Amino acid sequence: MASESRVNNKQNCPLIVIVGQTAAGKSDLAIQIAEKYAGEIICADSRTIYKGMDVGTAKPDVNDLKAVKHHLLDIIEPDTAYSAGDFKKDAERALNKICSAGKLPIIVGGTGLYINSLVYDFDFGRMPDQEYRTKLENLGMDELQKKVKDLGLSEHQINFKNKRHLIKAIENGGLVRTKKALRKDTLIVGIKTDKQALQRRIRNRIDNMLAAGLEAEVRSLADKYGWSAPGLNAIAYKEWENFFSGRCNLDQVKENMFKNNWQYARRQKIWFKKDPNIKWTTSLKSLIRQVDQFLIQY
Repeated sequence: MASESRVNNKQNCPLIVIVGQTAAGKSDLAIQIAEKYAGEIICADSRTIYKGMDVGTAKPDVNDLKAVKHHLLDIIEPDTAYSAGDFKKDAERALNKICSAGKLPIIVGGTGLYINSLVYDFDFGRMPDQEYRTKLENLGMDELQKKVKDLGLSEHQINFKNKRHLIKAIENGGLVRTKKALRKDTLIVGIKTDKQALQRRIRNRIDNMLAAGLEAEVRSLADKYGWSAPGLNAIAYKEWENFFSGRCNLDQVKENMFKNNWQYARRQKIWFKKDPNIKWTTSLKSLIRQVDQFLIQY
């Protein structure tokens, strides 16, 4: 049974953030903490936002959803684009709602930009004009780099090899995404996982997804939305296009899923390693103790 919430008001609302690599066990830990402290979960995952993408994104099961309220799960169709700026706006709304209800907000996920946009209050600049963005996307890297330099930005401020970053900088008129200090009353805990153990967990997750009907789910979504839909560019979905067209077999799909998941896990590790505010441990019991100690003051 969940204990009484320690949240007294929105102005003094503690926030727990759980980060780590894919398949590290973040969701299970979040459920435990939510049940213990009358919490609600905000999902910070760029794939679980999509409706109908259930098996391939390892969404919480029915029992978990009944036990703990989840926010920002199943909020858009797979053919809809969604940005970190959109997440920040939606997450702030969910956070305020949870705090106002006297519950403990818990953010869990592996999409680092989503999480940082909220806890470090990123400023993303103005919203893009789609027609102008299309024109920029059709430009070559040299032209984009020149435009960015003309705005007074240097390679120390923005990644000149990343086309998406260049386009965003141009759309913002030279405004670089700003990052403020960590949100007050926030604890970020991270789950460290042994390389071999994590690889086993990823392979087991893939096997479980296949057993749960991933192939049928992907086929249905591809038939409905087409392979160009943003959601179908996600890991566990994009690997199936060649399978359905007869260009690879099921074993190759599984291996490509593992390879892409592992590459993603490595990128997550690099991203989160840069944040000195994350308190890391390999022990889930230790993480829970950190949460206990943090919440004593509320």
